Amino acid sequence: MIAGSPDRPVYLLTGSDRPKIATALARLERHFASEATSVVSALDTSGEAAVALCNAGSLFGDARLVVVDHVDGARDGDGRRKGGWRAADAEAVAAYLKSPAPATVLALVGEDVKKTTALWKACAKAGDVLEYSVSKKDLPRWVAEQFRQRGVAAEPEACAALVQLVGEDLSTLSTEVEKLATWAAGEPIGEREVAALVAASAELPVYELTEAWAARDAARACRLALEADFTGHQAFNICAHATIMSTPTRELIASYLPGVKDLRDGLDGRNSGYSIANAKKQLGFEPRCSLVD
Repeated sequence: MIAGSPDRPVYLLTGSDRPKIATALARLERHFASEATSVVSALDTSGEAAVALCNAGSLFGDARLVVVDHVDGARDGDGRRKGGWRAADAEAVAAYLKSPAPATVLALVGEDVKKTTALWKACAKAGDVLEYSVSKKDLPRWVAEQFRQRGVAAEPEACAALVQLVGEDLSTLSTEVEKLATWAAGEPIGEREVAALVAASAELPVYELTEAWAARDAARACRLALEADFTGHQAFNICAHATIMSTPTRELIASYLPGVKDLRDGLDGRNSGYSIANAKKQLGFEPRCSLVD
């Protein structure tokens, strides 16, 4: 993180943690007058043009900051990264960094600039490379920390559910955390609240999302069974409250199982044909996965 006064001619900020990159940039920008700061995108600004901005200096005689975003491209609607700088652009910047303009700082921002690229190597040699990344397996932990910073405790299941619903984009996750934290007003957040308040936006087929939620119900039931205070063995049905069918359950039974006449209570509407009463009584199990909503 850039804490003190910037003393390097170039900073490369890269990684999936865009919120942290935004914080680092904000700290960097505080050291420069707004009129001495230029913010451009590599999608429409070449390496040579960025170098020209660095060499232009400030009309006010102050230190100058040039920020170039998307140096390795930007993602389109399909999640593919397009645009960004090519070899010639990196060469122009590398040549500039051999004799950079005094009192000018160049900040380059990318999502996944590789250590093997010429741009990374040039920035590492002349300045600093700051990498802010979160691995896929650490996303729930990252979400939990975002909640903690906002004074809200979130259950591990709630954090995992948010990642499942929203996806891996940290900026989107941060926005959803902010919404949930504001709604919670300091109260704990569980998986049920996430399911009720967050719309699914992750690029997953519906059946995969449903299966993932159902798998968490099954895993929680297994844990409850291991922790249950009884001896011997029990048989439990673990399922959602309702079916995915639009036809009422009793009508389905009458159509496909006409020989079954002795029906239990509780089959009204689209209620499941399997009773989870024993799991509720013995384990305290309550399904959180809904196949209808």
